[in-house]
Amino acid sequence: MSPEDIVYLLLLIAAIPYGHLVKSSGSPARKQFLALIAGLIMIVSTAGFGGIPHSFCTILGTFLILKTVGPKYGPWSAFLYVFGYLFFFRTCHWYGLPKPPAYSNAVQLLVTLRMCTIAFEGFQLNCHNRPATLEEVTATSTLQVSLYDTFSYGYCYCGLMTGPYYRFTTYIDMLHQKKQIPSFNVALQRVKYVPFLAAAYIPLNMYFPVNHLTSSEYINHAWGSIYRIAYLAPLFSWFRWRFYIGWLLAESSCISLALGAYPEECKSRPGQGPTVELSEEQAKMENQKYDFETIRNIKIWETEFAPTLHKTTKTWNMTVQWWLAQYFYRKFPFKQLRMWATFLFSAFWHGVRPGYYLTFMSVPLVIVAQSLMKKLIQPSEEWETVYDWINWLILHRCFEYLSVAFILLDIEAIIKTWSHMYFYNHIMTIFFIILPLILTQNMPVEYAGKAKSENGKKQS
Repeated sequence: MSPEDIVYLLLLIAAIPYGHLVKSSGSPARKQFLALIAGLIMIVSTAGFGGIPHSFCTILGTFLILKTVGPKYGPWSAFLYVFGYLFFFRTCHWYGLPKPPAYSNAVQLLVTLRMCTIAFEGFQLNCHNRPATLEEVTATSTLQVSLYDTFSYGYCYCGLMTGPYYRFTTYIDMLHQKKQIPSFNVALQRVKYVPFLAAAYIPLNMYFPVNHLTSSEYINHAWGSIYRIAYLAPLFSWFRWRFYIGWLLAESSCISLALGAYPEECKSRPGQGPTVELSEEQAKMENQKYDFETIRNIKIWETEFAPTLHKTTKTWNMTVQWWLAQYFYRKFPFKQLRMWATFLFSAFWHGVRPGYYLTFMSVPLVIVAQSLMKKLIQPSEEWETVYDWINWLILHRCFEYLSVAFILLDIEAIIKTWSHMYFYNHIMTIFFIILPLILTQNMPVEYAGKAKSENGKKQS
């Protein structure tokens, strides 16, 4: 671990008790100020003062656009601005400008999502910081959020560099909470797996480093492709566990602040927040039970043992998955291309390096392959568990293979590494796409009709 990694880890740990202090500080204004200051300290401690200018321009530019353009065109103008600026942030060194510090990239990712959110939600908040009616939104041409509100939300320390993502209304609800919601013990409970993950992460990271992938020892090992493929298993294990550790600590810091705390009756979902509005009587009830599903970013066991990639995407980085679905997938005009376009957009959000695009644009192929094979085989109830375990085994080899592109990022290094594995995963994926198509076409009409009928019953 680099010194910056250690500093950031310590900051994540310190954010848990700090959140309890902020929650207990009293007024919304005091909470807002303390959360803003902590966010700025977090950036400077990991990325230096060079980590602030680009995110500052993103936040300020968003506010000015919304203030001048108005509610009709403002949100989409801001959307184009923040993602256009994200591209500039990634490529500014092409034009002779200093390359941003490494940790500022994480800040820019989350600030971009937050500013896009405030663009769509800012006009819908009235002077009491609650959602306005459609008539109020249509009638007004001014932004209901101040510059200070925009900066304080953009730089709020919770989830600033790892996620979870949360909506502007979720942030406002946290500031104006009147009840003292018990959260500190819940926050500690959320990190109960962190010591075990860290105990496994440290030795694996030490003995299975990334730089070994590009070494001559790895390429020319006596065991050949068997060794090269097997090496990816422990490498990808510590790689994803690193995300688990960061997300669990970040979730815990949100919980200690009571950010995303809603009554269980609200049936909150990750990223979205409440899906059921409480009546006045329910809202006034004492001794309500609260959950923190709004800021849940990872379900470890579901992610580790999901038999299909489609299910995995629903339990990994869950709050960002909701953002992608809400602000891109559902708004993309061509329904048949939505999945492909969303993964392409996700690759762009992560960066401009080729590895991101090779990774994310391979994912839809795997989803299609798994879907077609499931329709072809149609395992019975007795064999469905066995089928899922076989699927799981193949899926994790796929994750390990694709992680090479996500980790190395450089096109030459990726192709060189994959070529020494004979591109086995891409070949296998294409085979599992073509095979069902060929067999389905050659199936007797009666059998094919029966297969479709049985598949329809299962889906219903």
